[in-house]
Amino acid sequence: ELGKIVYENDNWKLFVSDSPIRNYHLRFAPKEHFSDLLQLNQRQFSDMADVIIKAFKALDILSVNKSRNILFNMRPIGNHHNYHLFADIIPFEFIGGAEMSDSMRVCKVSPNKFAKRLVEIFKNSI
Repeated sequence: ELGKIVYENDNWKLFVSDSPIRNYHLRFAPKEHFSDLLQLNQRQFSDMADVIIKAFKALDILSVNKSRNILFNMRPIGNHHNYHLFADIIPFEFIGGAEMSDSMRVCKVSPNKFAKRLVEIFKNSI
């Protein structure tokens, strides 16, 4: 289960994680299994760019901080184990309190409400 899918194209799915790291955390993954970016062809890279651009436009519409990290999770180069490529889009936010002293994650934005709003944005605005 990928969480709440909010957008997809021929090669990628963009979804809201059921267990977000931060507010407005998005994740995208290829529909086909790949272990790393080196396995993608030109069309797959173009479709990945489409997902990233549309995700950023949707976050802009929601006035989410424009400082955003894209973290690619993939097989380390030279490693031959069977990893699955996926990436996270995590907007920057200031943290404080218990989050600073532990690996605790506090999300004030409901993933369900965020996903519902994104689906509306993708249908009507992008």
